[in-house]
Amino acid sequence: MKKINIILDETTILNFPFIWKLVKRYYKTAAILSVIPFVIGGIYHFKQLMIFSTSISFKSLTNETESPTSAIASLLGEKTNTLAPEELIAIGHGSDFLFKLANRVYQDENFSKLVLGPLNAETYHSTEEILRPCKGNEDCIKRLLGGTLAGFYSMVQDRFVDNKINITVRTLDPYTSSVLLRHISEQMTDERILMIKHFLSSQKNISEDLIEKKKQELKDVNIEKLVENKSILSKELFEVERRFEQLSRVYEDKKFQLSKAEITLNQTNKAISRSMDTAERSRLEKIETLKNRISEIENDISALELNREKFSKQDKSIIDQLKKELSSKITQLHKLGGAARTLSSQDEFISSKDKSSNFTEFEYGILKKEFEKIEKEYLKLQEKKREVAKNMQAVETKFEEYKPSFEYLKLLEGKLVQIRLIESTVVSDIVFDNNASPVVGLKRSTKMKVFIVCTGFGIFLAFVYLIARYLLDSKIYDEDELKSNFNDLEIIGNTPDFN
Repeated sequence: MKKINIILDETTILNFPFIWKLVKRYYKTAAILSVIPFVIGGIYHFKQLMIFSTSISFKSLTNETESPTSAIASLLGEKTNTLAPEELIAIGHGSDFLFKLANRVYQDENFSKLVLGPLNAETYHSTEEILRPCKGNEDCIKRLLGGTLAGFYSMVQDRFVDNKINITVRTLDPYTSSVLLRHISEQMTDERILMIKHFLSSQKNISEDLIEKKKQELKDVNIEKLVENKSILSKELFEVERRFEQLSRVYEDKKFQLSKAEITLNQTNKAISRSMDTAERSRLEKIETLKNRISEIENDISALELNREKFSKQDKSIIDQLKKELSSKITQLHKLGGAARTLSSQDEFISSKDKSSNFTEFEYGILKKEFEKIEKEYLKLQEKKREVAKNMQAVETKFEEYKPSFEYLKLLEGKLVQIRLIESTVVSDIVFDNNASPVVGLKRSTKMKVFIVCTGFGIFLAFVYLIARYLLDSKIYDEDELKSNFNDLEIIGNTPDFN
């Protein structure tokens, strides 16, 4: 217990000056024990097999403008599912991915040349040795390969670039590392394409199911027949309206001609049937006489007015009498009321109307027959127009009732076409670097790591030896040690040489 107290210190826990004294006391054996870990570490380091490492990076194109498939889908109004880097890493380490990767590696033409031994192996193992437990069973081989390959690669997210993932492959053979990196990259690309296709396929199946259901709902209605009827009625209504418009112009024109002919015929008949009585003829004769007398008086007055400067009193008296007579005649003419025609022209008008009466009546008869024919066709076409419009309205009413379902069906069919188009143009939305990093050879435990471990273990081993040797050593080497071990004794003197 007293020796332990010498080793320990209240402040620094260990009494380092005393331990250094022990190092100088037992340095030979302590040095030998310190070297032993370095010898063992050196042997271990040089016996390690070389591990060959290579890596490549890929980026997930989450932006629809960067991914071709997403860009096409966006133009068509669709969306494709994008994955976060964490999800891609989880996929790359999944059992399904490993099984497919194992199948791809197993199908490689140089599979037998690959070195698939564990990284901590002390000696190389051939592929046949590793797969010997399966006895040629392919399923067993693929399962075994899947578990083996999982330890050869790692996927980690890049610390500096978003959506970038680094794949690192480590094997005991440089060729194997390159081959596995290539297969992992190709499998990752195929896996992503397969996932996009699966997503689109599920969308397609959903759309097809909905289309089938909607078609079944509209089957009883026979929406296709309804659309066909609507199209036929629309064309028929357009044709009827066009013919009705043309016939309306002809109908109005014939109606106007008939009205005009009827008025002409009535006037002619009225003029023929009207005969002038004696009083009327007498009145017309008086009017004609008065007009002639007025014209003569006006001519006489005009002739006399030309020589006004040479007028005598008698001439002036004559002019005044003529003016009075003219005024009297005009007054009489006004009282008789005048006449639209002269007596002779009236006789001529009646004679001409009598001659044309037969022709006017014949023309009116023809026009009336033509009008009656056109009117009959006009009324018939008008009724047909009304009937077609009524049928059209009934079809449109029924069509409007099922229009939402029909439009939804058309929308689903359009969506299905778009999904099929996208499905046929699917490309991966992950892009790998053009070149992988060069294959680098390294040991599992580096020289520095072995040196640090050996140094620590050598110091620990030497320290344990020094403490154990001191506790088991019964010799006393100096005065301080004597005082510490026997503090209840007095020092009475020093010998010339304590040792």
